[in-house]
Amino acid sequence: MQVILLQRIEKLGKLGEIVNVRPGYARNGSVSARDIAEALKQEHVTKTNVKIESPIKNIGIHTVRVQLHPEVFITIGVNVAMSEDEAKAQAKAVERRVDVSEGEQEPSA
Repeated sequence: MQVILLQRIEKLGKLGEIVNVRPGYARNGSVSARDIAEALKQEHVTKTNVKIESPIKNIGIHTVRVQLHPEVFITIGVNVAMSEDEAKAQAKAVERRVDVSEGEQEPSA
């Protein structure tokens, strides 16, 4: 299995490298506010802006609040997956659910 390292790990690799690991290795990891902020650094988001109670330890799409200003919050979806293909499949499943739920809405009067 291949994973992207979120930090330098001795005898394995440095931050950002894609390395081969044994199956199950990534299950012991988690996604923290720091990891989310790193992914959003081009948007000038820091780990103090990311509001999660504890690291994300489950695969799937998780809702996370980001504070842009003292009175302004946004909600983003964080896609945690074992591979890029799995992340794409999860994103498509969410899109299908959104499309179905939008189609079920009654027209407003």
